[in-house]
Amino acid sequence: MKTLMIVVDGLFDEPSPQLGGKTPLQAAETSTLRLLLEKSTVGVIENPVKGEVTSDVAVANLIGLEASNIAHVPRSILEVISEGIEFKDGDLALHCNFATIDPATLKVIDRRVGRTLTRGEAKILERDLNEGVTLNDASFTFRHIVDYVGVLVLRDRSIELSDSITDTDPWREKDEKVLKYSKPLSADQSSLRASSLLNEFTDKAVRLLDKHPVNSFRRMKGLLPANALLCRQPGSRLPRVERGFKQIFGTEGCFQARLPTERGIALLLGLKPLPLPLVEPSENLGAFYYDRARIVAENLEKCDFIYVHIDEADDAAHDRDPLKKKFVIETIDEFFLKHVYEVARRLGATVIITADHWTSSRTGHHLNRPVPVLIYRENFKSSAPRVFSEDVIDKGFEFRVNALDFLRKLASGQLTG
Repeated sequence: MKTLMIVVDGLFDEPSPQLGGKTPLQAAETSTLRLLLEKSTVGVIENPVKGEVTSDVAVANLIGLEASNIAHVPRSILEVISEGIEFKDGDLALHCNFATIDPATLKVIDRRVGRTLTRGEAKILERDLNEGVTLNDASFTFRHIVDYVGVLVLRDRSIELSDSITDTDPWREKDEKVLKYSKPLSADQSSLRASSLLNEFTDKAVRLLDKHPVNSFRRMKGLLPANALLCRQPGSRLPRVERGFKQIFGTEGCFQARLPTERGIALLLGLKPLPLPLVEPSENLGAFYYDRARIVAENLEKCDFIYVHIDEADDAAHDRDPLKKKFVIETIDEFFLKHVYEVARRLGATVIITADHWTSSRTGHHLNRPVPVLIYRENFKSSAPRVFSEDVIDKGFEFRVNALDFLRKLASGQLTG
């Protein structure tokens, strides 16, 4: 059975006054989704995570990787795996944001450079950081990954570096918005050396970035400079996963994901990566989704299972912009779903549409609630009401399943008969 699983990050939301009391999904014009609903069953997936839900654990559960395998793996390590960066246990990885600070006071003006940093600009900064910064008796690799996000790997061959250190990124809501110096969380030399190296890199990076021609021109254009790197989620050990996707489900799988966390999880499970478009979503969102759909459609002929992760709706919710989130959902429907629907129908493939979690456009935070899921098959007819939105939770659904059991029960026919 060919299966296409589409996870739209943070798809579900709370009602918004800007949308007449509707959620972005409810307010969006989604003609392709309506076509899918005519031959779909709709249920809810319960995530076993208690408390705050994060994308890494939620996605891992959805595609069959138990949370115990991933819950304590920092994002930085998943990014190292995603990027194929050389890493040995005892090296130190850190998730990084290009950010805008006041270098005199270290006040953080914008943790994401206003989301305006281009890939070309970031790649120039990456190159010049790697060539222009030298650490005392240590080395490093910095890699820009996507948008404002990068990963840093610090190495000291004379000592293993500990991840028992504090962040330099004031990313938590309660944090004072200033660039912080890392501190060791224990008195051992591994922690002391790790925090010292991170602080040395941070200082030298600010000095290089603040005067860099890329940022001088950005200031001339009235754009925020990318003049600092904020680092968090240190990791010093690679995870070991005993059972991959093929061992769990008996088939090979592929994936298409733009974000490194999701790519790292999929690679840990042994899923094979599919290409991404050359165009960035910030350049032409419609072309980005169309080309993603073209790549997925071509590979659905050859791959029995494809997992696709789409992240732009979540970004809009984190920015507290329900109108933008509605637009993103409509663009996904018109330029991605429309094209993969035609191929799935021809091949008789199952199409799954769900989310890893809810993201509130009101607060900008994740919500740990059951996520609706749509399962489409061309030969399937449902007698249930044709609705796929947050209303599914209250207005009825055809099944309820734990996230870790979802794909197994789907494959055995327990969810669709």
